Amino acid sequence: MHDPAAPEVTGIGVVTLVVRDYDDAIAWFTRCLRFVVIEDTDLGGGKRWVRVGAPGNGVALLIAKASSAQVWHQRLSLHRVV
Repeated sequence: MHDPAAPEVTGIGVVTLVVRDYDDAIAWFTRCLRFVVIEDTDLGGGKRWVRVGAPGNGVALLIAKASSAQVWHQRLSLHRVV
């Protein structure tokens, strides 16, 4: 049901993808989709803030590395859906 008082969404700026390895994901997105690395900042503790996207369109993918517990939980969730 459409709520006329709700704000209109005009776009999505960032979508987060959980990956096993930052560098493998960066390689895939830059090689296969010709994305560019917008930002790659070391946050310490093995975590990084990595954004990739298509050149010039403003949309970005935030690449997040999953912990072992997160990967296990996501696999269980995926099996429940499928």
